[in-house]
Amino acid sequence: MTARVAGALLVLVAAAVVGLVVLIGREPTATPLSAPAASASAAPTRAERGPELVTLPPDAAPRPPSPEPRETAPPPVTRPPKPVTLPSDAAPPPAGEAPRRDPGSRAEIWKILGEVRRARPDEKPPLIEKLGKLWDPLVLDFLRSYVMGFEVPGDPAMTRLVRLAAAKALGRMRDPNNPALAARAAQILMDACEERFNKKERDGDAVVRMCLESFGKLQEKAAFGFLKSKVTSSNNYWAADAIGALEKYQEPALVLQTIDPIVNEWLRADDFGVNRWANDAAKERRTVVGEAAGRTLALVTGQNFDSPQKWRQWWAEAQSRGWTPPKPAEEGK
Repeated sequence: MTARVAGALLVLVAAAVVGLVVLIGREPTATPLSAPAASASAAPTRAERGPELVTLPPDAAPRPPSPEPRETAPPPVTRPPKPVTLPSDAAPPPAGEAPRRDPGSRAEIWKILGEVRRARPDEKPPLIEKLGKLWDPLVLDFLRSYVMGFEVPGDPAMTRLVRLAAAKALGRMRDPNNPALAARAAQILMDACEERFNKKERDGDAVVRMCLESFGKLQEKAAFGFLKSKVTSSNNYWAADAIGALEKYQEPALVLQTIDPIVNEWLRADDFGVNRWANDAAKERRTVVGEAAGRTLALVTGQNFDSPQKWRQWWAEAQSRGWTPPKPAEEGK
């Protein structure tokens, strides 16, 4: 009895061990606690669900880009003010002339020239004379057209007045800061003189005389030879005006070239003027040329003689001893 009971307990223990081993060897399966009514249907795919929202931790959130470092502007550099350069027409005028007005700009010069162009012929002369106060190449070209080409049909007297005003204005175009301006003005005057000489116009006498006078105001060396050539002009007053203009050229080298032609022409005029067969023109030339020659020679040499013969004698002696001309007189005197 006892043996049967022991055998039965042994069988039960063996069965229990086998059952435990089987349970340990099987994989566990997750069993949902609860399933919805639609659990029988298939679960939605990833495409059907759409993109998933990914929540990043706070320290992984994107940050705005940091601004690039800006260059610090250097402190402003303090520079001394630039010197103001006035236009050429604002330079001091020669002694004895009124201060010149600064035109300010080319636009204003064009405006002034337009006013002259639109003015009536009788209004032009005073306006043209004032152009000599504007030292600008534009004004030179404008004056050239008036001194050489302007004409009032049927009114030679008014034509002469306008051309005289232009020649006078050209004589004022002497800019100490721009010598080229005076050189161009002198060339225009020479061209105007030659035009009158060649055409022998009725107004040529007055216009040429004004041109010759303007040469003296310009004191342009380029016109020196031109003036010397006109000392022997057959026109008594042109010759006298050329001699008068030469008195402005007081540089020693130019004075030495001036004396001979003036003394020679004075001697020639004096010889013809005292001849008993001399006409009125020859007598007039002796007076007109003699007065201009005596005044110019006295001014450039510092000597004073009352006849061309005495001047000739003095000049021969002065050349033999190496005479030197005096220093030029102050401008405006």
